[in-house]
Amino acid sequence: MAFLAMTIVVMGIVATLLYYIGIKVSYSYILYTPSITLSIGVCLYIGKLFTINYPVEGLPIVFDILILSILCAVWIFAIVEAFIIDVFEQGKEMKADAKYLLSQASSYNIRWMMEKIASNRIVAKWIKSFLIKFPLKLEDNRNENNW
Repeated sequence: MAFLAMTIVVMGIVATLLYYIGIKVSYSYILYTPSITLSIGVCLYIGKLFTINYPVEGLPIVFDILILSILCAVWIFAIVEAFIIDVFEQGKEMKADAKYLLSQASSYNIRWMMEKIASNRIVAKWIKSFLIKFPLKLEDNRNENNW
């Protein structure tokens, strides 16, 4: 029980610190405060489970696993909540950034491929030899009768 109280106090201190930093610096600190605080609680309890030797049969391990599972469930909901809020608040900006990034990536890849092909002498020689062996024959398929 003492470890649970210590974990709650540490989580409270971290939440308060992030709240004051969020007021002074950025709103995103306040947005992610529950996720960060609960992740600290989960890490503390996982550390406790791996460091303390429990009796083979006993109630303390069941109690700690129950607390850890509750913390993990609430932590997952906090992460999903923070992500949803972030997407709704900055959705248009995120969409515009994604479009810009995709356009830059596609144009860069095409340019890069063309530069590689142009700079590679082996490929240029292969293309020349291919065109010499198999010349492109452009035939005029128009008939004079099909006017």
